[in-house]
Amino acid sequence: MGVFVGEVIARADAAVSALGHAPSTLWQYRWAWSRVEVFCGEPDVVELTDEVVAGFLRWVAAEHAEGRIKEWKRKLLRKGMLVLSEVASTGTYTWKVTRGRHRNEGLTTEFRPVQEQFEQWLTGQGLAPATTALYATVSRKVLAWLPERGVVDVRRVSAGDVSAAVAFLGVSYSPGSMRTVLTALRVWCRFLEDTGRSARLSPAVPAANCRRVRTLVVLSADDVELVVASPDPATPVGRRNRAMLLLAARTGACQVVCV
Repeated sequence: MGVFVGEVIARADAAVSALGHAPSTLWQYRWAWSRVEVFCGEPDVVELTDEVVAGFLRWVAAEHAEGRIKEWKRKLLRKGMLVLSEVASTGTYTWKVTRGRHRNEGLTTEFRPVQEQFEQWLTGQGLAPATTALYATVSRKVLAWLPERGVVDVRRVSAGDVSAAVAFLGVSYSPGSMRTVLTALRVWCRFLEDTGRSARLSPAVPAANCRRVRTLVVLSADDVELVVASPDPATPVGRRNRAMLLLAARTGACQVVCV
C-alpha cells in the first residue's frame, strides 16, 4: 500500500458517498480525513503506507488516553483511517469492514473477562434489554477508566475508587441521567460483591445525584446594592447585618433575618 494521501481520500469520499449515507455522516468522515491530512502534513508524508496508518492509530489512542479527544472522536478518527486503509489496499470500501471490533476490545486482559461475566450475570437478572445494555455500558466505561487511576486488578477496587467513578461518569452523563447511572454502578458493585471480588462497595455509591439548580433573579443588581448598603456600618449590628446580606447576595447560601 502506497497511494498518495490526497488521492486515497478522494477515492474514499466517492466510495462512501455511493453508499447513500446522510450528509451529516459524510461530513463526519470528511472531518476525520482532514485530521489525517494534518497528521500526514506535519512530517511531510505524501503516501498512505501501513506504517502511516499504524502511526495515526497510535496517535489517536494516545490522544484519547490523555483526555485530549472524546470517545466519539476516537471512534470516528479510527474508522476514518480504516476506511482510507481499505480503499488504498483494494480501491473500494465495504461497509462491514469496520464493524468487526468487539465492544469490549478496548478493555485490558484483566478486565475484559470481568465485563463479559457481568454481562452474562445481567442476562440472568430478568432486566429489560435496554436496562441491561445501559448497565453493561456503565460497567465498560468504569473498567476502561480504572487503569488510568492506577487500578489494574478489580479485587483492588476501593470505596474511594467507586466515589471517584461517580465523578468520572458525571462528565459523560447529564444530571438527569445520573440517577439511572448511579443505579447501574450500584448493581455493578453488588455483582463484584456477589462474585467474591470485593466487599462493601455498593454503600460507596450515593443514593442520589445532586441536581442542577437554577437561580431565580428576584431583585435587580441595583436593588441588591441598595439592600446591602441599607444597614448602618457605624454600629456592630449594622456591620453584622451587612455581612449577612453580602453573603446572601453573593452566594445565595443562607437565609437572612436582620433585626
